[in-house]
Amino acid sequence: MEKRLMLGEEDDIDDDNNNVIASSTFTCAMSLDKLGVSSIPRRYVLPHSHRPNPNVQISTTIPLIDLSSLHHHQLRAQTISHIRDASQHIGLFQVSLSLSLSLSIYIDI
Repeated sequence: MEKRLMLGEEDDIDDDNNNVIASSTFTCAMSLDKLGVSSIPRRYVLPHSHRPNPNVQISTTIPLIDLSSLHHHQLRAQTISHIRDASQHIGLFQVSLSLSLSLSIYIDI
């Protein structure tokens, strides 16, 4: 009896019995396990260029950004730049609470 797993058209994977399982769509990783598939379909493996670099030094310091600076014309561009840099390089930042901002602004964030 031939086992079939619905994956993407570009996916061909081997099960433990060296049968090629090819495809259309698949619902979950448990489907792979039930079929005895021992490798991950290529479509779910990140190319090396998109994988995290283990040699990058990780900063444990999370940037603290005062959003009240967005209300000051002279500081706005710099604050936006800090937000962009923190988001791109670290993925997050802390927001300092300033009494000059209303609670609704923090709720919207």
